[in-house]
Formats: sequence, C-alpha cells, structure tokens
Amino acid sequence: MTEAEQAARLLACFRSRKVAERERAIPKLAALKKPPLPLLRKLAASSPHVVERRCAFEVLRRRGDPAARALALKYLRDPHMSVRRVALATLAQAGGPKAARAILPALKDESGGVRVLAAELLRTLRARAASPALIRALRDKEWYVRQAAAEALGALGDRRAAKALAAAAKDARACVAKAASNALAGMAQA
Repeated sequence: MTEAEQAARLLACFRSRKVAERERAIPKLAALKKPPLPLLRKLAASSPHVVERRCAFEVLRRRGDPAARALALKYLRDPHMSVRRVALATLAQAGGPKAARAILPALKDESGGVRVLAAELLRTLRARAASPALIRALRDKEWYVRQAAAEALGALGDRRAAKALAAAAKDARACVAKAASNALAGMAQA
C-alpha cells in the first residue's frame, strides 16, 4: 500500500463512529513521512463535521504545523469543547508568555473540561501572571476546576494565593481541600 493510500484510509477513519478507530488514526497519520497537509489544513479549517475537524487539527498539532497555531486562536471560540481543548494544547505547545496569555481566558470557558485543561496548562507553562485568574478559579462551581487551580497555584508558588488557598483548604470536596493544603505546604517550605 502506498503512503497516499494509507493516508486516505486513515482520513476515512475520522468519520468513523468508533472513537478508538478515530483516535488510533491520528498518531498514524501524524507519523507519515508525507501526510496530506493541504487536505488536513482544509479539513481542520472548514469541515462541517466536528469530529473530523478535531482529528485533522490534532494531526496538525502533533506535527507542529504552522497552520495549527493560527487555527488554535480561531478555535478557542469553537462551539465544540473537544475542538477548544485541542486548541489549548496547540497553544501550550508553543510555550512562553504569549501562549499563557492566549490560554488565560479559557479559565472562564463555559465547559469545565476546558477550564480544567486551561489551569493544568498554565501550571505546566509556569505562568505566574495567571495567578489572579487561578485564584478566582478556586471558587469555580466545578470541584475538578478548583482542584486544578489549587494544584497550579501550588506549582507556581505565588504567595499572593496563600489567603485564597487557605480558604480552599476548607472546601467541601476532600480532593480540593487536599490540593490547597499541599499547595500551602509547598509554599511554606520554599
């Protein structure tokens, strides 16, 4: 089978109803020596099928394609949470303060899954400028976002968060309280 034929088969998987089949196709397509980048860019930019769009976008992200960053900025406003999450991961891949600034607004996203990923990525990026927004995220309605915010603040070690973390250490969710307590303990040792 030629690489072009293999690419065509893998692209067809993006429309499969089987999640595992789609997810297996992504790294295989990204690993091809010459994947159909123009077609992937077109699918990522304008496919009416959200799953196909997300899969093509993910292949571009994994390959470090320059088009992925431009699409990521656009896709932070996509109506589908899965696309917004890939957009965040794409921006984080670039690293640096510019990426952190682009990710920061996602802490206010309508989806808890997007908000938690934003907190995790800001932690990974060591974005101290995100501390005020992460402090606000300690009051998020979703416990997993509060936990991720506490963990991010602990990793950042920003002492401005101490008062908010002390309050979060009394959270009704034990995992949030533990994350906040651990963050405070880490700050005390530093």
